[in-house]
Amino acid sequence: MQLSTWLHPVHGGGIASPRPVSLDASGTGRHTTLQNLLHRAAAGSDLDSRACGQPLALAREEAQRRGALRLNESSLAWESLDNTQTVSIPLLLSDLLHQAVQISGDAELKHDASHVVLLVPRLLASMPAAALQVWVLCVNFSPTGLQNFLFDLSRRGSVRWDLNACFENSQVCCGQGVHGKVFVGSSRSRDDAVDIETERVALKVMADDSTADSVSREVAFLLRSHHHPNIASLFGVFSSPTDSFNSSTCYVLVMELGAVGDVAALLESGAVSRERAMQIMISLTSALTHLHGLRIIHRDVKLENVVLCQDSRALLIDFSIAVACDNGDEVQTTAGTPGYAAPELLRGDKYDFAVDIFAAGVFLYALLCRTMPFWSESQDLMVANTLHRKVRLPQEVTGQGLRRMLSRMLSKEAWKRPSAEECLEFFSKASMSLLNVGLNHSEKCMAVRSASQHLSRALTGDDLGGKHLFPGWMWLWPWSEGLAQEIASAVANATTHAANYVLKGFFLQRSHVFQLHHDLCVGMRFGMKVPGSL
Repeated sequence: MQLSTWLHPVHGGGIASPRPVSLDASGTGRHTTLQNLLHRAAAGSDLDSRACGQPLALAREEAQRRGALRLNESSLAWESLDNTQTVSIPLLLSDLLHQAVQISGDAELKHDASHVVLLVPRLLASMPAAALQVWVLCVNFSPTGLQNFLFDLSRRGSVRWDLNACFENSQVCCGQGVHGKVFVGSSRSRDDAVDIETERVALKVMADDSTADSVSREVAFLLRSHHHPNIASLFGVFSSPTDSFNSSTCYVLVMELGAVGDVAALLESGAVSRERAMQIMISLTSALTHLHGLRIIHRDVKLENVVLCQDSRALLIDFSIAVACDNGDEVQTTAGTPGYAAPELLRGDKYDFAVDIFAAGVFLYALLCRTMPFWSESQDLMVANTLHRKVRLPQEVTGQGLRRMLSRMLSKEAWKRPSAEECLEFFSKASMSLLNVGLNHSEKCMAVRSASQHLSRALTGDDLGGKHLFPGWMWLWPWSEGLAQEIASAVANATTHAANYVLKGFFLQRSHVFQLHHDLCVGMRFGMKVPGSL
């Protein structure tokens, strides 16, 4: 990136740290002001009003003598070559615009840039809405490289203005909530290098009354938690810009699509097998284990917020009311969906991760029984049922272990509920037990052989699910290719005892295989790089 991206000369030279361009958009509006600045930068005009529009060289050599840019998880950082000065440009909800360089005039001026890019961070609420602090980047990329760079910024929360150029909205609504509607979208790209021609995505169009703060909050939680195969990934943030400071900007989050639909629709289509229910619970509790490890409470676990992918994964979605566990004020506010919300949350007591476990218990009850444990047409009565009525488990819930786990998850007292990690371990063992009951010795060995080959292909960078995984990510694993092949060979000849052991390991580790598949096969098709590979 250091060779391809540098700061525009308008940010100054010499030994001083670079400063943003300050603009006042009160006269023409934010959108028009930024577009005018972008056109001038792309034409090679000097952006300093005192320079009377004199032509300017967009050369990188001089800029890179002063310092280099580095892309972090939440910011674009400039650092001087002697490491004595640093400037951090926040990316979360920063406006992101780009235009190809089209310079005519003085042939003696050196222009290394192919495009100019504007980054405009959102300022504090206390500052005037018309005040703009703009960073101008010069970049030298091929068309594909430019898209990769823009997606790298947008998946970190920067707001692009070119949604219609990147994605097509089918207008098929696949979900709706208080905070917006979700539509099925598809990429308009026909670039083989990016390879997203047939990829479908979820377009979450935020509600008209969504503020920049509420969008920023949801995106921030997604960015913290999305490196997990059972949490929907954010591919980019887009908006429909407006010049009016009195009207809301329409934000659109482009996310991973659960193409099969949500679990509520699955239940409407018929009963769910015990094995499938355990698989879904493994995905859900794995996601919750990850979130709780990050000290995030989801607060809205429900059937509609778990969607299913074609590769059998379940994804937890909708972080619009998620909260940090350490936020003392917010972990006493009432939130969530009646029928799923835990008693302490409804009472306004201080709560913690246990509210997600209670909601997951309601979720599991619905999966097994196809009905809700506290349901009533009256919302007040449903709240009363949640607070006071003891849950009686119907005969559909079989097995003493499962009945005990579900009863603990639905306990009125938060301290009696299991942790997400304990739930994950239980459902993994339950899923393995179902496999043991349903397969004879020969079938178990075949299943283990298939699983080991599947794991080996992922470890060695071979084909997984029809998508090629290049071997450049091997640094993620401490195992060599030879060791992976030895493991696969040993597993293929295992006895029944070894087969059960490996099956358990496969169930507990398969989320990591899906993570590699997800990050490297899906993410790369959106021009995203492997974390840490900037």
